[in-house]
Amino acid sequence: MTDSNPSPVPREGYRPEWLALEDASGGRYQMVGDFNVDCPTYNAIFSMMSKQWPQLDDELDISNEKTDESCNNTDVRIYRPKAIPVTPLPLMIFYHGGGYIAGTLDTEDAHCRYFAAKTPCLVISVNYEKVVEPGVNLDKIINQYGVPSVPWCRNRGTELGADPSSTILCGGSAGAFLCAQVAYHYMERGGASPVTGLVLLFAVAFPYDYGENGKYKEKYTAWTENGFAQVPVINRKLAEIIWSRYEADFNSPKHFPGLADNLSEWPPTYIVAAEKDCFRDDGRLLDELLRQSGVPSKLEYYEGLPHYFHVFPALAVAHEMMANSVEGVRFILSHQGSR
Repeated sequence: MTDSNPSPVPREGYRPEWLALEDASGGRYQMVGDFNVDCPTYNAIFSMMSKQWPQLDDELDISNEKTDESCNNTDVRIYRPKAIPVTPLPLMIFYHGGGYIAGTLDTEDAHCRYFAAKTPCLVISVNYEKVVEPGVNLDKIINQYGVPSVPWCRNRGTELGADPSSTILCGGSAGAFLCAQVAYHYMERGGASPVTGLVLLFAVAFPYDYGENGKYKEKYTAWTENGFAQVPVINRKLAEIIWSRYEADFNSPKHFPGLADNLSEWPPTYIVAAEKDCFRDDGRLLDELLRQSGVPSKLEYYEGLPHYFHVFPALAVAHEMMANSVEGVRFILSHQGSR
């Protein structure tokens, strides 16, 4: 992944606030395509940055638990507001990002704290195995962690005073991918879905080659515009390396829910997209398709910013995005029961 004669890193079109952060940090953060380097580096950097956000300890009770065997005895972290209102809290099930190769309960701990305290809601953050581990692929993550985490979290949430009839899935990047995959599973199963809303931060819903042969390929150009332009975090070459571990069906909506023929039963959704992100058009196109299907959907679009910029606490716009995302949760809650 390294180049002995790298071309200059493009800076045109980025917000000055982002460029100043890069300059102060010593350059642009990009994964290199070596999992032995990328995974521990990602976990260390993102966990460190999470600790730099306000911890809100005086507003929350936080505990670590494990699920039962129905969800592979996986680790979860529960965030419960100390000031519990009279009415039951909504439940948010959170899946962290990291490309399905990295990420832990610590890497986005700050954002779980923020959602729990500011919405307010009961948040259960669910860990899951990664595709760099032996025998793990996309289907295992979806079917042995994502799908069964919903009933487990609803039951545990009920015990803690949450309202399971308001169950929102939230995540960023691969976490948003998992949210969409789980929502598709329950939609395709038929009947009333236990998932009543989605918060997709930097949504992933289509294969990266959708712009070459997809039905709406003219609206899916981000991988061409950003994928080869040394954008921060992830590019096309790295995506090809990572996704080769997924054992994914690039033509199936069970893996890429944006390919579904009918989205009319999809839950109300809030989406964040960024201009300098390879996944930019996943969010924008999904939002458009949901609206066309009569699904309440709200898109927040950030110009001049890259994938996952919201994890950087030094950026004022990261705090703005998190505040807007809380309003996105409230947008979802306002549409529950209306369909």
